[in-house]
Amino acid sequence: MAIPINTIVLVLLLAGLVFLQIFLSRRAGTLPGLVIPFVLFAFSAVGALNATAPAAALVALLVWNIPTVIFLAIYFGIRSDRKRKEEMEKMLRQDLE
Repeated sequence: MAIPINTIVLVLLLAGLVFLQIFLSRRAGTLPGLVIPFVLFAFSAVGALNATAPAAALVALLVWNIPTVIFLAIYFGIRSDRKRKEEMEKMLRQDLE
């Protein structure tokens, strides 16, 4: 049983987006790591606005924001680790003085 090429492309695209999110979240500024979640939220808003019924709009908004929440979790997880490491380095520098 062969895996369809569409599935392989989708998995590679998702893996690439996750690695890009990790890379952008490790950058010094706060904005680069928020680019992918913002774009995903914009897509979810467009999907909700295109829904015909209010219930369908709510479902679209909830379902389409699952990747947004996942990418925000990656962002905040990496940023908290980075902040903790910076605080440890600051404490070490103060101890050496």
